[in-house]
Amino acid sequence: MKRIFPLIALFFYVISALQAQNQALADVAVTVPRPYVYADPAPFKGVQIKTQYVTMPDSVKLAVDVYLPKNYVSGTRLPVLLHQTRYWRGPQLRWPFSMFSNGLKGRYGKAVTTFVENGYAFVNVDVRGSGASGGSREYPWSPPEVSDGTHILDWIVAQPWCNGNIGSLGGSYSGTAAEFLASTRHPNLKAVALMYSLFDVYDDIAFPGGVHFKWFTDNWGEANSMLDQNKLPTKSFKAHLAVKGVRKVKGQGKVLREAIKSHHANKSVSETVADIQFRDSKSSVAGVGPEDFSPYHVLDAIRKSKIAIYCYSGWFDGPYQHASIRRWLNLHNFQDVRLTIGPWEHGGSYNLSPFSRAEAGFDHTGEMLKFFDQYLKNEGKTTQPEPKVHYYTMGEEAWHANETWPPTAKMEEWYFDHEGKLSSKKPSKGGTVEIKANNQFGTGTQTRWRSLMTDVNQTAYADWNQRSAPLTHFETDTLAQNMEITGHPEVEFCLTSSSVDGDMHVYLEDVDENGQAIYVSEGLIRLPFHKEEYKNKPYYDIVTQHAYREKDFVLLNPGQLYRVRFDILPTSYLFLKGHKLRVSIATADRDHFRSYTPDDAVWSLSIATLYPSKIYLPVVQSE
Repeated sequence: MKRIFPLIALFFYVISALQAQNQALADVAVTVPRPYVYADPAPFKGVQIKTQYVTMPDSVKLAVDVYLPKNYVSGTRLPVLLHQTRYWRGPQLRWPFSMFSNGLKGRYGKAVTTFVENGYAFVNVDVRGSGASGGSREYPWSPPEVSDGTHILDWIVAQPWCNGNIGSLGGSYSGTAAEFLASTRHPNLKAVALMYSLFDVYDDIAFPGGVHFKWFTDNWGEANSMLDQNKLPTKSFKAHLAVKGVRKVKGQGKVLREAIKSHHANKSVSETVADIQFRDSKSSVAGVGPEDFSPYHVLDAIRKSKIAIYCYSGWFDGPYQHASIRRWLNLHNFQDVRLTIGPWEHGGSYNLSPFSRAEAGFDHTGEMLKFFDQYLKNEGKTTQPEPKVHYYTMGEEAWHANETWPPTAKMEEWYFDHEGKLSSKKPSKGGTVEIKANNQFGTGTQTRWRSLMTDVNQTAYADWNQRSAPLTHFETDTLAQNMEITGHPEVEFCLTSSSVDGDMHVYLEDVDENGQAIYVSEGLIRLPFHKEEYKNKPYYDIVTQHAYREKDFVLLNPGQLYRVRFDILPTSYLFLKGHKLRVSIATADRDHFRSYTPDDAVWSLSIATLYPSKIYLPVVQSE
């Protein structure tokens, strides 16, 4: 199995990323978001790399690469972009590959080159306990790691090539690092771009809906351990042929060897999460829980920073499009925050809209350059203001702009009935629909969830029609007109269970005129977490929230009727005239999540006027 991280697309580079990309036009911004016009010619040409160690107050040495224009003139001061990674800031290439490249290849190299040639210095750092940096790691984004970021900022400000204006950006882990950096309120940090990154460690990644995302925690933990011991987490012969390990700081081989030794003290992610079950759990290995290193934990500090924030994700970016929306909802009233969600997977390499699957043509680098130019070069001013929110509607294959999220929509209620139908009218008679456990069901390997760690491309969900066939389905009649769903669907089931535990997975699908099912989105919940949270919420959200705390976990009483409401991951999708909208229900996803459903479990969904089961759909009214 390929185990290179998804952020390769922008922030990690292995020889396998050297192939040229055929750009599709479907997801290219035509008018919104406004494409950025680069300086022509670029003010600088080429890139030079300087490597060094920067020592932290506790004597830990961090490996730092500084990228400057090749024709940089001493004394010239530039705005700076900072990237902090735990996935190696760069590779040490073997001979003869090192003769032809400095490692700046692939999409990452193209992005950095564009930033530098357009007048930026770019600083890339291995965070403590990773790459070529010393120290060890108790858990991600720990206080020492966040504190290191402020010292790196101080160091950057003191350099002769820095003009005092600094931005930070990152995808996935490094995006969260940039978000925690914003919470430090450093006076020289003016803007951060948070790409494809989480907001709530528990619900966004480790336990979505209270269900353990075991595939990720196991594989991410294993891959991190390999990286920390200077090994590539892939079986690719080409990658091992070309890459020796993490990039060395020139002349500091001994320091590198000592750094690798210090990584042996790192805590394993899979071991850390082994005894976590609730939002307020504490790991016996690390002594902390998901609440302690979730970005929402530092919301107040980020609000007080007043810096500009860009929330950036894709509809198939695991559950991180919801993370970006949550971030936007909680910050946009306090500072300049923008939100963009495209038809992409984690990393934005591919357009995964089922109507135009291809390599992404969107200029991610240009969008970032437009953002940082405004805040690091133009003091926040722009001659061409844009709406704060941009999103791509699949099916329509078009971008939309708005000042708010979600856009205005009517929340329609559609009811499940005995005959596998979804109807806008309540069922006229009572009854139940039985769902028997099938713990062999899985969504496959080309999924939104796998994109968080592996290369998920145009074949994502291509086998969905066949794969979803065994599930319990409910579908509308053939649509007499187009129906746009944009926002956050939710399902509400009135059910009884034969078992005390279980996890429910719900899939929103499009059935075309040929009867072929197309995956749109999904939601999930562990049933004992059905209790809704009305107070003491960790942050604001526009969907039903669940506490996920130990005191709110209540095993089911078999035979008792429960109301269970939870959200389906947000989307923007145009169901075309002549198609049908379908909801399918599963009791497991063996390819990603730990199953809590006993093999002999049976759920009975209530189909009745008094206790109906239904789905809430945010329907955008056509103009």
